[in-house]
Amino acid sequence: MAHYLGEVSGSRGSATRLGTKNSGMVTKAMSWSGMVRVDVVHDDATGEDRFTVEQRQHPGNGAGIREEIASGIIGQPTKKENGKAELIEALKDAAAELIRLHENQADIEEEDLTDIARPDENVIVKIQDAILKAEG
Repeated sequence: MAHYLGEVSGSRGSATRLGTKNSGMVTKAMSWSGMVRVDVVHDDATGEDRFTVEQRQHPGNGAGIREEIASGIIGQPTKKENGKAELIEALKDAAAELIRLHENQADIEEEDLTDIARPDENVIVKIQDAILKAEG
């Protein structure tokens, strides 16, 4: 029984194909510069439908690169979105630590500066700007 439906369209119109939980579905779109491939599979253990989107080399001339663009569970945020949230949290933590160090600069002795540098206000502003940009 069909579990997946794929559609492709081009100069000759469109066509559809079906995939089952056992067969999954693979789609490829190529140019002379490389290929984009999408794999969709069913994970029997979790009951989830998973996907992977990646660039691949052209099978004929070898042009292009191999790089994962995204992967995850269909209908859920991708790894890249989760990574963005982790980056925002790390930037917020770094900014808070720099602000704390900047406010306590008077308490820092010269011998304590072997492992850390005095935080610069411009660095704090740049990190705060990066957080706003990442969130927006």
